[in-house]
Amino acid sequence: MSNDEGNCEELKKLLTPKDPNNQHSDIPGENGENKNIREALLNMPNEIVSSFENGYALINSGSFSQPPVGHGPLAKDLEASADNHVYPPRDGRVFGIIHSHQKNTNSDPLGQNQYEHPMFSADDFLSLVTIRNNYSQNLANFANSGDEIFTVVLSVNIFGIVHTYALKIENSAKFENLNNILSNRKERRKFNKELKREYEALTRGNNPDISALNYEKTFLKFISSNNHDVGLSLFKMDAEDVNNIKWNKLSLSADENSVNETQPCR
Repeated sequence: MSNDEGNCEELKKLLTPKDPNNQHSDIPGENGENKNIREALLNMPNEIVSSFENGYALINSGSFSQPPVGHGPLAKDLEASADNHVYPPRDGRVFGIIHSHQKNTNSDPLGQNQYEHPMFSADDFLSLVTIRNNYSQNLANFANSGDEIFTVVLSVNIFGIVHTYALKIENSAKFENLNNILSNRKERRKFNKELKREYEALTRGNNPDISALNYEKTFLKFISSNNHDVGLSLFKMDAEDVNNIKWNKLSLSADENSVNETQPCR
């Protein structure tokens, strides 16, 4: 199985609906702090606000048997920390997070005077590393899972239009470079500064160039550059038809002036 196929398989699992005919599918604490992952993912656009992030941790457990025996993995509500961000808990059952960034508006394009860009942040890179490093490969029902299982999903609202992205590991060997960068305080600070500088270039002047396309191009250029080639890929959710939701992979065009949207997840 190729990396794209493995990543697609795991992304499609996130959209698995509850089986109304399965008496074991009910999730403990459902409609409170826990949700079916598909429901959490599709509800995330409604939880994008201007003042803080919202999110869910994606949790496996050896006691959460896969359907039809049990309810399978679940999404657990995360509260924003003091800095208004959400972070994955250091829990060996967590294989991903779904979260929002603060809402962007015309009057305040970066969200209540806070520098919240509508694309993956340096903290999101760290979240993916933390999740992978803390995940237990000894869980009874998920012992054979590889790096394809890990994901950070982000929903953003750019001037009233919601975009949902998934950050995935495409090359495990290169991903170790990111692990090394973020575990070194000096290198981590440099990495964060360089990413912030790329985003800030879109917001300078009187007419900030904030659009989904420009942020996608900027992010893809960053993760494909020689200094930051850390084995990651970017997917985008197409939820135009709620009954036929798809994940498409984004990549730069040869001239880096546009974004190609391929459909490996069919």
